[in-house]
Amino acid sequence: MDNSLEEIMKEYEFQKGNFQSREEIFANDRKFSASISKFIKIKIDSVEILDNEWFYHRHPQTNEVGFKTYIALDSFPKGYHKMHLDRLIIGQDSSYYIPFSSAAFFKE
Repeated sequence: MDNSLEEIMKEYEFQKGNFQSREEIFANDRKFSASISKFIKIKIDSVEILDNEWFYHRHPQTNEVGFKTYIALDSFPKGYHKMHLDRLIIGQDSSYYIPFSSAAFFKE
């Protein structure tokens, strides 16, 4: 796991097992989602997408494990858009985001 993500998960007191109840699991899922939201910044065009709920995801064909989120696009106009993902780097003296990935899409 990325060092910056590990630092964020420590900050949110994310737990990796030994749960005593479903409530603990659900609370930990919220911590996980908040951690990923801080680690990955999403922008569509120039609009930052805030407070996304993130989920573990296993690709059905490749079995690769990753994360997924859903983004409501109802407030965006029809047409061409560009989504940018930036990831947080936590350094010794500062923290900053760097470009991670981009994708263009067309809303009909």
